[in-house]
Amino acid sequence: MSSNASTFRLPDIRSTIAGSTINVAHISTKHTSAPQTKDMPHAHVPPTIVVHGGIIPSSHPLPPHFDALIRRSLKKSLEAGYRILLNGGTAVHAVEAAVRTLEDNKLFSAGRGAPISSTGHPILDATICDGRKQRAASAACVSTIPNPIALARKILDSGKMTTACSKTADILAEEFEMPQIDPAQLITEHRVNEHQSWQVNKLGASKYLPARVPVQAAGRRRDVTTLAGGKQNNQDIYPSCGVGAVAIDSRGKVAAASSSGGVIGRKGGQIGECGCIGASAWADSQVAISGVSTHDLCICQQTAHTIALRARYRQRTLESAAVSALTDLMISTGADGAFVTIDSMGKFAMVFSADSMIRGFCSVKSNHEPVVAIGAGERISSGDIHLT
Repeated sequence: MSSNASTFRLPDIRSTIAGSTINVAHISTKHTSAPQTKDMPHAHVPPTIVVHGGIIPSSHPLPPHFDALIRRSLKKSLEAGYRILLNGGTAVHAVEAAVRTLEDNKLFSAGRGAPISSTGHPILDATICDGRKQRAASAACVSTIPNPIALARKILDSGKMTTACSKTADILAEEFEMPQIDPAQLITEHRVNEHQSWQVNKLGASKYLPARVPVQAAGRRRDVTTLAGGKQNNQDIYPSCGVGAVAIDSRGKVAAASSSGGVIGRKGGQIGECGCIGASAWADSQVAISGVSTHDLCICQQTAHTIALRARYRQRTLESAAVSALTDLMISTGADGAFVTIDSMGKFAMVFSADSMIRGFCSVKSNHEPVVAIGAGERISSGDIHLT
């Protein structure tokens, strides 16, 4: 499905990080006309959904049993969202379903698989964006709702507010008659072990656990992946950072969603990037973007929204805009990122700078079957782009 690789060298100011040249495959640098701000009539666009399950902080192959488990889990997420699209459902409904499936899976760093915070239990964030209505909503610092993306969707549909945080989010959940749980029910065994290691070693607030050595002040990234105890290991390295999805429905409308438990040991009132509209998710009438990074400075960068703006006002292809924004994120913060994008014509991209990104899509191009990848060496579409 992939096309012949080509090399694209970013401008000099962005071409070097710690002495390493960034080579990007499959990128068209041809300028396109700036998207219109109003909805335009579309020819029939086949429904498509693109999902990411976060970052795997290791360039080494995962153990076969664990690799297979993650792939099956992502396929279920894709199937949940794509089924809605095939039945004539909306893109916003599809991304909610896809993300909710991952939130319910303890493998992923969202919902029931989220890291443990300083409060002793996970704290969750989620954002959902409806490109058709050009509206968005988020739920932040949630601890009694296992599916924060569902709460964000309720907030979006209610029109009562844009963002609900902490106690306000819990009150709204009660008003919406959503089932609430004891926060302790969100704790998993592997997250307990992870949190104990973090407490002993205090490697910092990196979302990578097994953790990378913290980002250096100069912005240089180290390519050493270690367990919190300092020993190299690639056994059952769980996904980090969060999950997300973008989709286009049969009406040509797009939507995006993101969900995460944030960083390990986060403070009780600390809002992560997935609780901030425009940082990890964005959708308007022309594009939808969802992603995560290894540092919450993605909030300052407003990375998802920045990708949309560069595609529009700098007249770039969406994938080129994503590469540009991710490169800026790497240079300014030293963080890695992983984003999926789709435009109103159904063209999608998966752009990441981390060692591995759990990603996949489902559309007529894949014969209506989910296609999934994890490693940087796997290319499942012409828009599958790894920054090295």
